[in-house]
Amino acid sequence: MVSIIKNQILKHLSKFAKNLSLDQIQLSTLRGHCELHHLELDELLLSDLLELPPWLVLTRAVCNYVTLKIQWTKLKSVPIHLVLDEVLVEMQTSREPRATGTSSYSSGGKYGFADRVVDGMTVVVNSVVMNLRSETFEASFQLSRVLLESRTPRWERGDLRLCRIKAAEHLLMFKVLEWQVMRLEAKAQSPPACPPLRLITNTASCRMVFKKRLSDCSLVGARLLLVLEALLWALTDAQLVAALHFCQSLADLNEINKTAVPPSPTRTQLRVDEAAIFRNHDVVESSYHLFCTRLDLHLCDDMDPKESRSGYTPLQGGGALHVVLERLLLDYYPMHRVGSTRQHWPRYTEPSADRRVWLQQLVSGKEHCACLLLRLGSFAVHEVCSAGRGHLGPRRCVASEQQQGEAFHLEWGHFFGHPRPYVFVHIGPTFIRLDLPTLLWAHAFLQSVRKCMSEGGGRSSDLPIMAVRIEALLPKVCLSGVCGSGNQDPLGAATGGAEMHLRASRVVATNLRLGEAHLGECLEALSAGPLLFETSRFPWRPNDPRPISESLLHRCLGSTWDIWSLHLNPFWAEFVHGRRQYTCLDPLPLTLWYCHTDDCLLLHVHNPMVIQVSHSEYVLGMHLAEALAHFMEQLLQDAEAIATGTQRDSPLGIAAVWPSLEIALLLDDHCPSDQQEEVPQDSSSSTSSAPEPVNTIARMPTALHHGLAPLAVQSAIPQGSTSGSETGGTNHKDEPLEEDSSSLRSEFSSDSDQLLCLAASMDEVELGQEVTEAASANWGGGTQRRGRAIVLRLHNAQLAGCSTSSSLLLLMQGQAIDVIEDGGDSLGNDSSCGNSSEGQLSIRLDSQGGQKLRVLVQGLSLRLSSSSLTGLAQVLRDEGTGHRLPLRLLLHELCIVMQDEGSGAVYVPHCLMDRTKDGDLYVMPVACGSLQESVEQLLCDNSTHSPGRDVASLIRENERLRQQLRELHALQKENQSLRQQVSRWGGGEREVALELKLAEQGEEARRLEEEKGALLATLHLLEEELIQERSRQRASGCDAFCGSSS
Repeated sequence: MVSIIKNQILKHLSKFAKNLSLDQIQLSTLRGHCELHHLELDELLLSDLLELPPWLVLTRAVCNYVTLKIQWTKLKSVPIHLVLDEVLVEMQTSREPRATGTSSYSSGGKYGFADRVVDGMTVVVNSVVMNLRSETFEASFQLSRVLLESRTPRWERGDLRLCRIKAAEHLLMFKVLEWQVMRLEAKAQSPPACPPLRLITNTASCRMVFKKRLSDCSLVGARLLLVLEALLWALTDAQLVAALHFCQSLADLNEINKTAVPPSPTRTQLRVDEAAIFRNHDVVESSYHLFCTRLDLHLCDDMDPKESRSGYTPLQGGGALHVVLERLLLDYYPMHRVGSTRQHWPRYTEPSADRRVWLQQLVSGKEHCACLLLRLGSFAVHEVCSAGRGHLGPRRCVASEQQQGEAFHLEWGHFFGHPRPYVFVHIGPTFIRLDLPTLLWAHAFLQSVRKCMSEGGGRSSDLPIMAVRIEALLPKVCLSGVCGSGNQDPLGAATGGAEMHLRASRVVATNLRLGEAHLGECLEALSAGPLLFETSRFPWRPNDPRPISESLLHRCLGSTWDIWSLHLNPFWAEFVHGRRQYTCLDPLPLTLWYCHTDDCLLLHVHNPMVIQVSHSEYVLGMHLAEALAHFMEQLLQDAEAIATGTQRDSPLGIAAVWPSLEIALLLDDHCPSDQQEEVPQDSSSSTSSAPEPVNTIARMPTALHHGLAPLAVQSAIPQGSTSGSETGGTNHKDEPLEEDSSSLRSEFSSDSDQLLCLAASMDEVELGQEVTEAASANWGGGTQRRGRAIVLRLHNAQLAGCSTSSSLLLLMQGQAIDVIEDGGDSLGNDSSCGNSSEGQLSIRLDSQGGQKLRVLVQGLSLRLSSSSLTGLAQVLRDEGTGHRLPLRLLLHELCIVMQDEGSGAVYVPHCLMDRTKDGDLYVMPVACGSLQESVEQLLCDNSTHSPGRDVASLIRENERLRQQLRELHALQKENQSLRQQVSRWGGGEREVALELKLAEQGEEARRLEEEKGALLATLHLLEEELIQERSRQRASGCDAFCGSSS
């Protein structure tokens, strides 16, 4: 009996172990106890069971002690307990792929009772050690207190018969793998100075679903879900370099088998009569998943401070960046059929309807692909923390505002037999606060890592060409008044808490052009203006570089991979002060095109651009421009210091076109904080600003869909949400992945459909007539003004320029200028004071030669009032910005008419004005020739050294010398008075010395008198003693001189 049982055990264990004999098995039949020593497992079978990649070879797998406990009377309901003491696994990488079997473990017959007993075993391992060796790295993986047991489909412990779901041809098994401590350590062999990468986790589990075929017991598919609790990981830049070397080594090994197409998975052909529970848990294709509730990642700079840190003073002592990722979900499908449904994917919702349409352009002629998904429930990046920035609260600079669903969705796919993978990214509503020290630290951190990778032989620049599409819904960029660490910081600026918000409804960036219509419209609009072609006139100079080259035109018409496009529809800007928000830039669609091979950037604004600027917004803009200038200067210094000799200094060409550009300078700048509590209550009140309940996000639909009422969207948007809408429409629970995924499908086909559905629900919302009338007034055809304004309108505005790491050249030109004095009506109101003219505006900004702004205004006629001119001076009033941009202005044929005065017009044929960095304004003489001679004087760098300016400087120098002479005379008088005081102080010193001497002599006399008195007293005592001695001698009759009596 014992030999029969041993033979059965040997029969089944021989499939997993090698060199196993009956002598190694110690069996107690009645007790159901069995022991084995030094069990050596079969490496090839384990490689197939674990579905290891072909480049990974299992060289050794041994176990020192095995204990087996069997309850013979309960084999159907109670599993066999297998206890292993220590398991050692050794693996190595190979450039030649190993031979893999056509199928996984198979018993050679139908699935029977013995197979059910073996599959239901409970395995306990005290310690598991796995060592991986390669030519470039070494890795060690350790697990302690490992438990593998069968569970029910709801992942609960129960009867063994409830842990399987059986169909006509296949069987589903549910198992859970748990452990207490996991330790991962990886170390790259080159460079040897890199520290090892370590990761230690606490209790974790892995949920597994196996699908077997009943006819031959082969493994058809598997689904693995690794569930991790909250993790805290401190990662230095040196450890990140080691991690990148580790990943790069694995990627190089995977390149060998990347073109090999794996065999197609066998799909389950379910009949109608099969159980619904099997269909709900069916494994259609193999997949691997990882779920982490929260990951706190702390990035620290730990390498050489002189070569890896920013030169910005608060960051020289090092810093740390805190990144928080919540509900992280990583999915990998190694064999997915292209174009097939994804309904069987656990917890999957379609992020955007455009993904499927865009992907269909890439999948023609392709059958299978490997797909990797990375999804986040929410994410946040805190500001960099350093000792030099002082005590700062945990303020976030990047944070997701998605309340439900996925805040981030990344999909990477690789088609078998095709060299170009694809990447699709969808980002939910995100808030971005521009913190310049954080950007400087991140730039220095990434540059340092990139430098170490290049020095270590990494191929950081040889990235494959990928088809990329990035979608962002409702992003918001906050330009705060304090961009640095404080008011004394060059990156900081105090503006009273005011902020500028840059917002967009939808942003799409892609490098795959599916059509050339939009790019053709941009090139046609650029060719309509004279700026890019009439290069012999101002603002051009003969040696200025051209932004658009001939090669770029040929590339734009032929290539579909070298051109990046960024479409924002719509894009707008707001000025925020307290709880009040005012529109600075009206919503409009715009498109950016970038060619990275020719380094050219094209901007196409489809609609007229309307900008409203008050004094507060002007001051905020000047402060932000100054902070950004310091930031760019520091950024270039860090790039030169860290990546010496590796940065690319090729010029970047810039070209932009606007149909029209309107800048409204608001004369009535009421401080928003003063009106913070004054909110209009009815339609009869002032409608200069929107009521408080109407959030700024309601402005979005006017640019998206004309005709949709804005309050319809606002009625369906929860208050207090800056994102305004939610995508996905599905509330995901944290309980991962094995629930019924059919109830988690998206109910909306696209983001625009969501807005339409929200707008369609307006009929169900009861709105008051007053609010409706106010909303109609605010959302009319024109743009609502905030009081009196002077409107500057440029028709067919164009911009051209060139930028390098050390210089910046910007050229701008407008064909026609209209200056209108607006009394508070909309832009479409023709009752505004002013008239159109044929004036032209040309601007040139060149960072070389003093960074001077040169402006040419010609043929302009102005009709303004004196109050408007006074208000214009108040709007452009400078409030102590540290940097003044030098300006040279040439006026040609200017006519000014003051409306509220009886005087005639002021005509200026030629006028050249120059403002220096010190704020001094000079009116310079102009040649009496043609306009071309005046333009040459405008472009001349040394024209400011005129006789008038020299006389003015001499006058200032003379006045300064006179002031110094007066100060010298005053110093001379003061010197004389001081001398008199010193002389008087000298006589007093002699008197004081005499008094001190007399006092000393008096003290000496008193001391001598005291000594004299003491001596006289002593003499008196001696005389009394002599008299007493003589008296005693007389009484005794003895003479002191004779020695005897008479």
